[in-house]
Amino acid sequence: MRKKRVLFICTGNTCRSPLAEAFLNDLAGDRFEALSAGVFAENGSPISRGSAHVLEQEGLTTEHTSQPVSDELIEWLM
Repeated sequence: MRKKRVLFICTGNTCRSPLAEAFLNDLAGDRFEALSAGVFAENGSPISRGSAHVLEQEGLTTEHTSQPVSDELIEWLM
């Protein structure tokens, strides 16, 4: 069975949506696969220091860089 795909979208893709992506990917096991994007995001910005700190406190790491919502990401959901 294919994993259910979830795309978290926020404004800049550096704070909220990367956190949601990291937590779901950590907790979902083999049921879900998450990505994130932003409606006003630039390509390649790092996750915010505050969000990185939250993930560190939970024992999670990420190599996240921001990306705008794209046709490819929407197609990935299908």
